[in-house]
Amino acid sequence: MARKVQAAAPTGYFINNSFENLYYGFYAFEAKDIVFVGNELVNGVIYGLDPHDRSKNLMMAYNTAYGTQKKHGIIISREVDDSFILGNLSFENHGSGIMLDRQSYGTIVYANDASRNKGDGFAAMESPCALVDSNMFYGNGRSGVKVRNSWDVHVEGNQIRQNKAAGIEAYIDNLKVAEQSEFRDFVEDPYYPIATVAARDNLLENNRVGLMTRGASEAMFFGNKFVDQLPRYVSGDLKPLGLDVVTRNMKTGVLVRSVCVPRIPMKKQCALAENGIIIPQSLQAEFRADEASTNYCINAAGSPQSAAFNAQQGE
Repeated sequence: MARKVQAAAPTGYFINNSFENLYYGFYAFEAKDIVFVGNELVNGVIYGLDPHDRSKNLMMAYNTAYGTQKKHGIIISREVDDSFILGNLSFENHGSGIMLDRQSYGTIVYANDASRNKGDGFAAMESPCALVDSNMFYGNGRSGVKVRNSWDVHVEGNQIRQNKAAGIEAYIDNLKVAEQSEFRDFVEDPYYPIATVAARDNLLENNRVGLMTRGASEAMFFGNKFVDQLPRYVSGDLKPLGLDVVTRNMKTGVLVRSVCVPRIPMKKQCALAENGIIIPQSLQAEFRADEASTNYCINAAGSPQSAAFNAQQGE
């Protein structure tokens, strides 16, 4: 979507500041090339760090966000593209530590510690094309890594430990029947019920379950190490394949693909793929073939996508 404000994009450097007890610790709208480094965001009411609407190429590094009272420590939302979240601490927030939201593409999330949050450590919500690498997600109240309605999310080399739900979770959801859906504008904030994830070389230790998918179109696992996960290695759609998934993950790698393959919409280009940083699953021939489902398999009888999308809330 094009910028709505016709003035020059706001920009700036914000270094070594403290933002305390504010409604939003830091907020940006249609900004570009902001450098936000070494700041402290303490006890924000809604969010700590919150770049928003169509902001581009943001550097968010070495910040500390904690004590957010309502939602998340660090979040980018609504087409905040091609940005970097590097070396931050986000802990003891009421929501999640780090979140990508509402069609935010091309994000690198590297070397952060998002731990002891009441929500997830990291969550990609309707935000494809992301690299989540070398982070610590420890002791969170939900999952360590959550991927919802997002594809081409690569999760590599992370320590994912002692989270109360899954270590890595990928799923689709019908947002139109979800709680508080009446407050979402689905024209401005569309979503596509497609999830893919590629996870390799992660440490999964003593989470409630190691790996979980529900309605994901494809999941790839290689070289992930399980510690104290017995017997809770996998769950959801992976459960019937548990032994194969775990053993092949540790040997040659394993790819689990749905019986129905959706046509993945190419609304934007993935800069991480164009620059060779990730190998996108969405560019595989199966997802672009004529026979790929244009309704995302949500009505394909017997498919995991249909089961997940049409499940009653709370199932």
